[in-house]
Parts: sequence; structure tokens; C-alpha cells
Amino acid sequence: MISKLASSIRPRIYPDVQVIKVGGSLLNDPNLIDRLIEWESNSSTRCNLYLVGGGELVREIRRLEKVFRFGDAFGHQLCLRAMSFNLRGIHLSSGWPIISAHDAIEGCIPKCALVDCYDWPPAYQDSSWETTSDSLSARFADAIHAEQLVLLKSCSPSDSSLSRWVASEFVDASFPRFVSSGLQVMAVNFRSDVMTRVKMI
Repeated sequence: MISKLASSIRPRIYPDVQVIKVGGSLLNDPNLIDRLIEWESNSSTRCNLYLVGGGELVREIRRLEKVFRFGDAFGHQLCLRAMSFNLRGIHLSSGWPIISAHDAIEGCIPKCALVDCYDWPPAYQDSSWETTSDSLSARFADAIHAEQLVLLKSCSPSDSSLSRWVASEFVDASFPRFVSSGLQVMAVNFRSDVMTRVKMI
């Protein structure tokens, strides 16, 4: 299970690498691509690896699971497919390259890339519906020893407390298990013109 693999001791940290999770709720924003390109242009000193949430596709998969009863494991694979689909949409619009999670973990980290987690070994994942792409992004950030995880969201958290983030469902209930010590986490209201930033403590 993912919780057993999350390391409590981080052997190395790449200070110039940050993982950026693009929330699925942002995918209906017609200005999303322009905002992402502007965000990237302002991050000239960092290597940014982007993961993309499942959004409406995942909600539809969850609804269909109740109809077809295909189970959590198969539903999880469909959700990863949905993330891959959304990621390729951003790829076509932005021109950013796509790399696999495996290649990133092996150290193949470019200046900017979209990360496809579909091929990630099952041992690094958790097929529970309580675990969303926020937790998957935290696990990935830990696996590559990134210094920072940035969650691009449609709203701002009530405060900077992780427990409050979970209680308000700003992140999923599994998220605290996958945030290792040393990983900085920041949430950004990406719909706001001001782009409010809150650093988790």
C-alpha cells in the first residue's frame, strides 16, 4: 500500500523541482491554458512537473461504478485513464511534453513536463475512492524527492492547517498519510485574479 512506501526520511531534496497538481475542477475554465502558460513563464528558476486531476470524468466513473459495480480496483484504473485524457488535452493546448511517472522517478526530470501516472506500479497507488489525485500527487512528489507540492484549486482553504484542509474536504482524507516530512505544500486559488496562496503548516 502507498502508506507503507511513503518515506519518513527524505534522502535527498531537489530544491528546484516542484510538483504542480492541476485540479480537475479547473478544467472547465476557458482561461486555464493561458493561466498555466503564464504561471510557467514566471517560474523560470524551477523545474515544474504537472499532474492533472480527473474532474468531471472521474465523477462520472464514480457514478457508473454504482451502476456496473466494477469495483474499486478497475474504477481506479479508469480514473487514471481519465487523468491521462485530461493531461493530453493540456498537452495539445500548451505544447508541453509528456513524461511517465516512472521516468521522472528514475531521474529524467526536464524543465517543464506533464506527468502521466497511468503506468505507475500499483504498489505506489491506493485504489480506494477516499484517495484522490491530490494524494497521488503528494505520493509522486515524495517519490521524486521534490521540495514543494503546489495544489492549483478553484478556491482557497479556510486556513493553513492540514487538519482543517481535510475536515473541509479541501483535500481528501488520505492526503495526510502521503505528505512526508520535508515536503512543502502550498495551495493556490487558480480561479482568482489575485491567485491567493496558502502554505500548509
